Amino acid sequence: MSTSPRAYRWFHPRLSGAAVAVTLGLAVGNSGGGATLVASVLNAVLPRSQDPYNEKPASARTRDFDVQHIALDIAFDVPHRMLIGTATLRIAPLADRLREVSLDSANLAIDVVTIEGRPLEVRTAEDKLHVVLDREYPKGLPLNLVVKYHAQPKRGLFFVMPDRNHPHRPAQLWAQGDTAGGNNRYWFPNSDPCPVT
Repeated sequence: MSTSPRAYRWFHPRLSGAAVAVTLGLAVGNSGGGATLVASVLNAVLPRSQDPYNEKPASARTRDFDVQHIALDIAFDVPHRMLIGTATLRIAPLADRLREVSLDSANLAIDVVTIEGRPLEVRTAEDKLHVVLDREYPKGLPLNLVVKYHAQPKRGLFFVMPDRNHPHRPAQLWAQGDTAGGNNRYWFPNSDPCPVT
């Protein structure tokens, strides 16, 4: 029996044929029964997606700008499970006369948004940060938005600490900023889905 982790490529019929690669550190025999075990476990664990034939179609997201680069400068207040961050987003308008930018931002407390040190007018609504630019920007002209913020993320970034049941667990932080679920918006302002690597 093998004891090394094995990766399986598995297709879930309700995930529109998307492949899900899974690595498990289990002892899996060579009889082929391991793949069945993995499929059964994943079938029970994966959240059920909506039926594409019965769900209301979502409107396509419009894009007024292209996010060319995101630089994050983040500090952590571990005892309070808080992050204090500065996100610098280099964006380029996709059409002339860009005057407002809407970013995905869920439960982020926005301290200030600037362009070249000049503060901008902002408003938040639901999971959005709306930024009124200092002037109209022409198509293709890159600009740097600097967003200073703080948050206690509930999704996307996790503080894993020792607790009563796991007193010897090492304190750690980890991010699960998947692009499909839009979890990045819970720990930095962006345009989800955001391909962060």
